[in-house]
Amino acid sequence: MAETCDSNNKVIREYHHDASFMSRCDIFTDVTEYQPCLAYAGESGKGNFEPKWDTDNVTPHLIEQFKLNCAASNLPVKVFVSIGGDDPFKVAAGGADDWVLNATTTLHHMINEYHIDGIDVNYTTILCNQKLFVNCFKDLIRGLREALCTTGFVASLAPDAATYVVFQCFVDFEPRDPNRPVKSLVQHTYQN
Repeated sequence: MAETCDSNNKVIREYHHDASFMSRCDIFTDVTEYQPCLAYAGESGKGNFEPKWDTDNVTPHLIEQFKLNCAASNLPVKVFVSIGGDDPFKVAAGGADDWVLNATTTLHHMINEYHIDGIDVNYTTILCNQKLFVNCFKDLIRGLREALCTTGFVASLAPDAATYVVFQCFVDFEPRDPNRPVKSLVQHTYQN
């Protein structure tokens, strides 16, 4: 569950690999937005993303129907695809441009096909330096926004070990554990 910093906005994000989100439209009260996140789309280091969720049951038609059901229940909804998951983030030396091009192309197709509103970056293992990781995703997000011709497209970081330091830096502005400064968190996250 995720809640925005504004206490009047309550956003709930849940991760689903199957069609269980279909029954969620009517159970939330006092929620600003519900965000089911399809878990997950993976790739093997070349940026060619493929759905890893139950594609036999979670179809583009099902997501379209889900959005209609939520609209009928007056529940604002955005459907995300979580990218990464258990697949480690790795890019071959000199292959960052190819990774970005492939990722932009395959995710653009998936977003259009499945009526996706945004991506959730959720890598638990990052096998490259921080700058390469950040630049690949900066270029990917820019490419998706340009390809989709929309300002409504959303990209977010999942609260996991690899991104937790971001939440600490930008939400609290200081480490939660004063005995473990941000620098050591970054070293642990990206070098271990």
